[in-house]
Amino acid sequence: MVITVAWWQDFISFVLNCPIHCLAASIRGTGYQDKFILIINDADKLPDDYLQLLSNLRVSIFNIDQMLTFINSSYPSLNRFSFIEKACFIRWLFIEDVLNHLNNPEKDIMVVDGDVLFLLSPKMCREAFSGRTFILQSCPAFTFLSNPVEWLQQYRSALDRLNNDLHGFSHTLLVNIEKMRKQTGHRDQIQRSINYSYRSPLASDQDFINALIANELLRQDSFLDLQIKYKLAMTENPIFFSQQFIECGLTPPIKFKIMSNNQVPVVLYVNDYTVTHLHFQSGFTYYCTAIFAYFNDAIKGFAKPHLRVTYPYEEFKPADQYNYTGRSLSRLQLYINIRELSSLIRYGMDVCHVPLELRDRYFPSTQTTFSLKDIFNPETWFRKDIEFYWED
Repeated sequence: MVITVAWWQDFISFVLNCPIHCLAASIRGTGYQDKFILIINDADKLPDDYLQLLSNLRVSIFNIDQMLTFINSSYPSLNRFSFIEKACFIRWLFIEDVLNHLNNPEKDIMVVDGDVLFLLSPKMCREAFSGRTFILQSCPAFTFLSNPVEWLQQYRSALDRLNNDLHGFSHTLLVNIEKMRKQTGHRDQIQRSINYSYRSPLASDQDFINALIANELLRQDSFLDLQIKYKLAMTENPIFFSQQFIECGLTPPIKFKIMSNNQVPVVLYVNDYTVTHLHFQSGFTYYCTAIFAYFNDAIKGFAKPHLRVTYPYEEFKPADQYNYTGRSLSRLQLYINIRELSSLIRYGMDVCHVPLELRDRYFPSTQTTFSLKDIFNPETWFRKDIEFYWED
C-alpha cells in the first residue's frame, strides 16, 4: 500500500505544483496493482473530471472535512506556523484514522509526498524493506512503516505533548540532542537525526520526527544493508545524489544508465543499482528549471556551451557558471518536458485506460526536448568534483 496526503486551496496551483495524477500514473506505470490511497481536504470540491481521472488511475480517495477547524480546536499551538507546515504536522493523524477504518490494516506501507515519482514498482520496495521502519535520509517524503499503527500512535502521543507545551517539549528534545552530539557510537540512522539542523521551537513535521527519532521516541531502523542486498539506490534529494548513493554501497565514479522493457518504459540504473524514485523537492525542481533555461539559452546563442549551471540556492554563484535567477517551473511542466518521465506517466495512464481527453487535459502532449541525461549531465552539473557519467 502507498499513501499520500495532499492539501489544496487553489485547484490550478495544486495541479501544477502537486500533480497527484502524475504520481499515481508513475505508480501504475511500474506495474504496481495494489492500493494507492490519497487523503485530501475538500475532495468533494475537486472538479468532477479530475476525480474521474484519479478513479481511472485506481486512486482511493479519503476526504478530510474541516481541516483548519480541526487544527484550531485540537492543536491550536500549531497555528503559529504556515498552512503547509500545519498540514504536514497533522497529516500523520489522518493516515492513522484511515488505517484504523480499514478492515485489515496492512503492514509494510509506504507514505510518500505528492512530489515523488516512482521509477520502480512499490511492490519491489515493499518486498525489500519488509519488517523495517524508516524515514529516508532525515526526510519523511519517503517513509516506510512496517507496523504503521504503532508508529502513528507514538507520533500522535508526541504531537499532543508538543501542542500542550510547544516551547517546553521542543526545548527538552533539543537539549537531549545537543548532549548526544558530544557522544559517539550512535547507530547510523540515529546519528543522521542527531546531526539534523533543527529550528527552535520545532517548526515542521520533519524537524519534529527527526527530534523524536534522535530521542528514541519514534522507531528508525537501519536499512542500508537491504539497499545493498537488493541493489536499490535511493535519494531524498537528487541534488545530493552522489553522497547518498555512495552511502548505500556504490563506488565512484557513478555510472548512469537508462533502459526500458515491455513492462516499464524507463528503468534508471546507477552502477548496477536500480533507482527507486525521484523526489522533486523544491531545490531539485528549481535546479531542473535552471538546466532547462541554460540549454534553451545555449541553443539560441545567449549562453556559451558547456557551462556549469549553478544550483540556484547556492550563496556563492561563480561568475564563470550559468546563474539562473528566474522563477521555477511547476512540477507538472517538468514532468511533461522530461522525456523519460513523460513516457512513464503516459504509459501509466494507458494501462489504466484513461480517456484521451482527460489525459490531454491534465497531461498535454508536447515535443519533449529534455532528458534525464540533460539534468544529470557531468559537463553542466554544478559540482565538478562529482565523478559520474552516462553509459549508452
